[in-house]
Formats: sequence, C-alpha cells, structure tokens
Amino acid sequence: MPENTGHRAMAAAVARMPDPTGYRETAALEADLAAAFGTRRAVAVSSGTAAITTALAACSIGAGDVALLPAVTVVMTVAAVAAVGAHPVFVEAAPDGRGVNLADLAAKTGPDTKAVLAVHLADRTDGIHGLAVHTRTAGLRLIGDACQAQGAATLGRHAGTIGDIGCFSLKDGKIIACRDGGYLLADRATAHRTH
Repeated sequence: MPENTGHRAMAAAVARMPDPTGYRETAALEADLAAAFGTRRAVAVSSGTAAITTALAACSIGAGDVALLPAVTVVMTVAAVAAVGAHPVFVEAAPDGRGVNLADLAAKTGPDTKAVLAVHLADRTDGIHGLAVHTRTAGLRLIGDACQAQGAATLGRHAGTIGDIGCFSLKDGKIIACRDGGYLLADRATAHRTH
C-alpha cells in the first residue's frame, strides 16, 4: 500500500474516533455539575483522593502545615493530607456525635494549622454550619470531603458547598459512579488538576 493511501486511511480512522482527551465531555460534565450545585465552577479530576489533594494544593496547604480532620474518617482523606506534605491532626467527635467537637478543634489549632477537612461519611453533614462559622472566625480554610455525600443537604445547602472547596468521588460504589474519577467545586483549582 502506497504511503499516501496509508496516511489517508489512518486520517479517516482518527477522524471517526471520539476525542481522546475527552475535553468536550469533561467540559460538559463540569458545566452540569456547577449548575446542579449552584456554584461557579466544577473541576474534574482522576479520583476523590485527587480532588482532596488538589483542593489542599489550591489552598496552599503543604509541607509543615497542619490540617485538622475528624478522628472518624477514611484513609484516603489522610493520604491526601500526607501527599501534600501536611500533618493530619485528628479531632474528636462532638459530644452528641454530630460533627466534630469544636472545643477539641480549638484546642488543637496552632500557628501551623491552615485547614480543616469536614468528612461527610454516609451522607452525614452534621455540624457543618457551626464548623464553617468557627473556621471563618479562626482564619482557617474549610475543605469539604463530600465523596460519600453527593446529593446530601443541610439547611438548604448541598454538601461540598459550605466552606472553601468541596470534593467528590465518582468511584464505583459511590452515590453517582462512573468507574473512577472525581471532581471539586472550586474556582482556582484548574491549574493544579493536571499535576
């Protein structure tokens, strides 16, 4: 087969293929997610863990910083904190079991503390509004790990929209699943998602 014929055949095959980058599909998914949550932007990433890691990086959380998170959490959240070089410090549950104990959180907040991660296990958003007030007052970033809380809401607000950035997973077994992937609700995370 002459070279020109081979090139034409290859070009014709490539023209029939879907976009290998998935750009159009990803942009449509991001637009649909932002509209569904009523946020300005959703950013697709490779997993829920990548969403949390990206959120931490977008908030300039890194080596030597402390991130507070609930003592009852999942290892992926801790792994994301460790991946950016920050130190996870665990906070006890509130006495009524709803959210974190704000007194323990305040006691464990120090000069190196930069962020609090709210982990919404099994769709639970307990105490998130009080935690948001506390973090704002303390000057800390609030990152919502809503990987298990897509569709959950409290006081008219979706999980992941209360705080600075909300993180979600699309892995098999999640409420909305597409084998793997994740996304975050944030305006400034796009520069970090490809790294």
